[in-house]
Amino acid sequence: KRSQDTFDYTGALVMTSTLPVKTDISATFLTTLDLTHVVPGPQLHKFQDTSKENRLQLFLTPGYDVTEVFKYTFEQVKPPIFATYKVSNSNPGLNFSIDLQFFLEQKIVFEFIEVMFPFPNRGPINSLKYEPQNSDVVMNKKKNQIVWRRARPPVTEKLMLTGNITFDTRQSRLDGHPQLRDINAYADISFRSTSTTMSKMRLDRDSVTVFPAAKFKLNYEVRSSGQSIRVWNSLGEVFDQ
Repeated sequence: KRSQDTFDYTGALVMTSTLPVKTDISATFLTTLDLTHVVPGPQLHKFQDTSKENRLQLFLTPGYDVTEVFKYTFEQVKPPIFATYKVSNSNPGLNFSIDLQFFLEQKIVFEFIEVMFPFPNRGPINSLKYEPQNSDVVMNKKKNQIVWRRARPPVTEKLMLTGNITFDTRQSRLDGHPQLRDINAYADISFRSTSTTMSKMRLDRDSVTVFPAAKFKLNYEVRSSGQSIRVWNSLGEVFDQ
């Protein structure tokens, strides 16, 4: 049994090559994590999993198309973003607040962080007020949700959005989720970064070798993202289903 919550991550190494056919490549990746599960792709004909020694050694024959070299998974105790979401009844409507905190052991530059606040079990949205007023918040009446987006947010401080939202109570809606009752509500968080990966894996550029020997240009990019990370109202209840 686990003594504390953990978060599962999935990653992949993807490559394209314009080298001649039957050219072999060797490369070493450095990581500080113990990868729990590595699945080699069809182009990877030799793979040495030495993650306990902080090294992953690869030997492969790439094709011309996009090649998924391998997939991997790992666990961490802390997520990159921790959120606290609160919703309470007000007259009129609902008061809401969300706090975003960052638990990062390495510097990450986020391209964006987006939070969606759907209200599928309530009538159409009538009005919205929020603080800070200069926040990039959009009300989507068609989907009955509001969206808060921050481009390149500072990760050295806590981000917060508070507000009040009212609904047309004459038009009730039914939603199939059994927990969406009373003040129960959720927010979905998404993010993207191109500065690093959650696995802290990086390529040892000096280790890249091709056989037979040939001149080549190496382009290496990293990207991490999260989609629909769901946070429930901490003031709500858990109902029997």
